[in-house]
Amino acid sequence: MVIQCAVRTPSRWPLRTRIDSPPDCGGRRALIDVPIPFGVESPGYVAVRVLQYLAFSLWTGSVGASLWWLRHSMQAGETAAGVSRATLVRMLRGALLLLVLSLILRLWAQAHAFDDTTLWPQPVMVMTLLRKTLWGRAWLLEALALGVGAVAAWSMRRDGSNDGAWRTAAGVTLMLAFSFALSGHAASSPSLLPLAVLADTAHATAAGAWIGGLVVLAVAALPAARSTVGGARGLALSNAITAFSNVALAAVTTLVATGAFASWLHVGSLAQLWSAVYGRTLLIKLFVMTPMLLAGLANWRWIQPRLRTHLSADVALRWSLRIELGFAVAVLLVTAILVATPTPMEG
Repeated sequence: MVIQCAVRTPSRWPLRTRIDSPPDCGGRRALIDVPIPFGVESPGYVAVRVLQYLAFSLWTGSVGASLWWLRHSMQAGETAAGVSRATLVRMLRGALLLLVLSLILRLWAQAHAFDDTTLWPQPVMVMTLLRKTLWGRAWLLEALALGVGAVAAWSMRRDGSNDGAWRTAAGVTLMLAFSFALSGHAASSPSLLPLAVLADTAHATAAGAWIGGLVVLAVAALPAARSTVGGARGLALSNAITAFSNVALAAVTTLVATGAFASWLHVGSLAQLWSAVYGRTLLIKLFVMTPMLLAGLANWRWIQPRLRTHLSADVALRWSLRIELGFAVAVLLVTAILVATPTPMEG
């Protein structure tokens, strides 16, 4: 740690901290050079990962809405819920920009895990990180995927009717999920490494499809339904929820199966769920997911059937979606902490 005497206000960036009347500065303020508090387990890096997961969910939800869960109710380029593919194109492009931002911030933060004494990491050190580590190769794969995604997103027609571009975006989804798996716990699994990476890829894709679909419902389907009147509103929302439920059910099934496999692989024993930090964090994630699952079940079993006959049911739907999305953000937050927590199998 280096102490420098100063007579002016120090930099506003937290590279330095002020203290009063240090022994060797004659009563003047001093600047203390300290490491930037932005390591892989810091709140700042957790926030970056949450941004990444939210953006990936928005991307996956837009792709899923266009290619699968709204296709059954499409008529002349628009869904029964009034959500046009043009809206999904805008959501896809917004998600891409957020993913690029998180990509840059993650590289900057990861570089500080190697050298946290300077604001801007040395280019040689960054190149070593990218070329010599598995994390770096996963980052490069994600960058490549986003490059392909940018071409696909900006080659779409304004009305979003380019099916080929949407299928390319679906391939980008899998590339992104695979890159996440390569930079997570799955890549350091002591056994069944290929299966662990594939399971983690499926887990991320399923989570993105579920949470992203909820975002499409809340941001696009509900506002569009408000422009309709009478029974058409309930019919539009009912059709949208029915289509989404098919994907959501498959996504939840995949999440349960791959999550159970990952827990068995990384936790090691039942006792580690309580004794290890990783195990306790995993239990918190499961606890936060429970209300989200219950809200989804309520939408599917009770609210959706009433939408066709009870105009007031859309109010209950709005509240249910808000609950689901609120807990979804909480799940992503816990996940962002979990991926930086060493597993019991890693020692």
